[in-house]
Amino acid sequence: MRISLRRPSLTRDAVPEVDFGSLMDRVSRGDREAFAVLYDQTSGPVRDRIQARLVHPHSTTTLVAAVYVEVWWLAGCYAGPPSGVTGWIHGIAERRLRDRRPQPPVPAASTERTIEVRELADLLGRAPEELTSYR
Repeated sequence: MRISLRRPSLTRDAVPEVDFGSLMDRVSRGDREAFAVLYDQTSGPVRDRIQARLVHPHSTTTLVAAVYVEVWWLAGCYAGPPSGVTGWIHGIAERRLRDRRPQPPVPAASTERTIEVRELADLLGRAPEELTSYR
């Protein structure tokens, strides 16, 4: 008897493809539902990239929020191919990381939310506390 240690591969139907070009077009016209889908599809890797370079989780949440607020405001300026949307978002994150001024650590128990976190929560129609959880 042979036991396979390989995971079964996902079929094309199991993972829906995201049309980033369409999402960006809709976001550029103020579609908050499209923005929420874009955020949900792309924020995990962006958070990973930022978290790998920052020490404090609060700083990570604030910076991720700032990236996505910027994505919201600049969506109409994106002129690249649909396949380049995630790279464009990562580019914004990299620039934000480079331009960031060192901040004093904020206690983990702090309930104070930054302007960026509150604005992103409003755009997504979610509570700010939901943005601090991983993915």
